[in-house]
Amino acid sequence: MAWDAFLPSLSSIAARCAGRLVSHHWAQLDECLSETWAEALAAECLLLEEAQLLSPHTFEFAAEGGRVQYQHPGRRFVDLEAPRVTPAVAARAPGLAHFAAVAAGSFTRRLQEAAPSLQLRPEVQVKLQLTCGSSGCAPCHYDTSETAPGRQVTWLLYPGDWKEEYGAELVLQPFLDSEVKISPLFNRGILFLSDRLLHYTLPPTREGATFGRWLLTIWLEGDSVDAPLGQRWPPLLQRTLAPAIYSKVFLSSLERSMPPGPALDALKAAQEEEITSLESDETFGEMLPDLREAALDAIASNRKRKSSGMGKEVLMKLELLEAQDLCLATLEGHERLEYAKGRKDAGGRYFKRGWFQAALERYSLTAEMLTHRDDIKDNSLWSQAQEVKSACELNAAACLLKLEKWRDVEAVCNAILRTNPANEKALFRRGKALLALGEADRAEKDLKKVLEVNAGNSEAKHLLQQARKESKGTKRERNVYAAMLQSE
Repeated sequence: MAWDAFLPSLSSIAARCAGRLVSHHWAQLDECLSETWAEALAAECLLLEEAQLLSPHTFEFAAEGGRVQYQHPGRRFVDLEAPRVTPAVAARAPGLAHFAAVAAGSFTRRLQEAAPSLQLRPEVQVKLQLTCGSSGCAPCHYDTSETAPGRQVTWLLYPGDWKEEYGAELVLQPFLDSEVKISPLFNRGILFLSDRLLHYTLPPTREGATFGRWLLTIWLEGDSVDAPLGQRWPPLLQRTLAPAIYSKVFLSSLERSMPPGPALDALKAAQEEEITSLESDETFGEMLPDLREAALDAIASNRKRKSSGMGKEVLMKLELLEAQDLCLATLEGHERLEYAKGRKDAGGRYFKRGWFQAALERYSLTAEMLTHRDDIKDNSLWSQAQEVKSACELNAAACLLKLEKWRDVEAVCNAILRTNPANEKALFRRGKALLALGEADRAEKDLKKVLEVNAGNSEAKHLLQQARKESKGTKRERNVYAAMLQSE
């Protein structure tokens, strides 16, 4: 793959995030990379895992008798930037190696151009991490630290699939402000200033703990670390006071980040000692009650805003921005067909990830694009377009089934069956929807037709048995009710 072909898109990424990164100190970019680029990098993550090229996460902690090395059971990683990247990793994942060696530096230059106040330097660090199990979430921390004093910007990129029921969301905690919870959706990018954004991850749910959670982290170095950048509280002071202001979050997130044992006990003891030291400090101790109260006020304000529904207009704006791309009246027939195929493929990827509403929108758009004969005059292209349209209509019905919009499923399948009465998938999906609606008699008819078309459809056989059972019960109820009416 020609990885350099993706580099021009980095200017757009930098332009999209620069203003908010400077003003709010964090920015979120959905569909951060192009679909092709993101999918290719995600595939290479799996190749590295299959080749067992990820190393276990280890660190040392103080214990009686000296320092002890600890290996985390739920975290593995691989360094991607030179000179840390190994030849085996570069050979197995050339796209990720190129991202670290070329793309990350190119993005740094473009972001510096868009936000010169950050004073970014060429140095970057790139790490790929895979977290598994229930205790792999990140504890509360800042990325700028004594061991990484030059970190200016953190760029998190999520190359793995995620569903709402998985949990493990990222939480950003601006100083004395409302926390922000962010879902780690595929190809979502989060950028924030490393020296002033406290952050951690929530634990996964029971279902989420069974899936690996991928994270690509890019750290950019800069000369504006700890510069005020318009803030009242200097970043160094924020990092100093935060463990005491958000002590409960620091301790609880630490407990969730690793299994019980000597390592956790040692880290908790060190954290508690730091909190106690701040509370007993003559200068800081007097400030902490007021600062903790301000932090609690921000939490209460955030909850009130959520309960009142504020903030929903952001989602509406995103939908409208996407709709701007759907004005396709000027496309030629072959261009329309190619664009439609791309939207259909996108719908398939969304469906596989469980994003059924997003998939439905892509399939519906594609079917609508290919409806009018005047838009595609070439007979051969029109024939291809109708095949794509039919597939999208069937896929839309599948999405609607997942969303449990039974009447909509019926309506879509009715339209398909008017032109193709023996369409197996349309009959099956309509029958399944009718069964869910309690219309077992009608469902039975559709499922019988499915088996006439394909006698080997085992799922149709199973649903037909269920429909017959429910249909008999409904008929008995009708007979009883009729007998009651006759006896009156």
